[in-house]
Amino acid sequence: MEEILRIVSAGGTPLLVVIGYILWKFDRRLVKIETTLNNHLKHLQDEKEEEGR
Repeated sequence: MEEILRIVSAGGTPLLVVIGYILWKFDRRLVKIETTLNNHLKHLQDEKEEEGR
């Protein structure tokens, strides 16, 4: 909510607020996807190391 008020007080239009909200949501999803992929790759590496022992 604070980010929206900053955009509006800086002279931003409602369209900029909507675009900012969409980008913020998209960024959060990317972080979730990246975290999931990192966890999966770590799991695969751990399995590979266990097979090598």
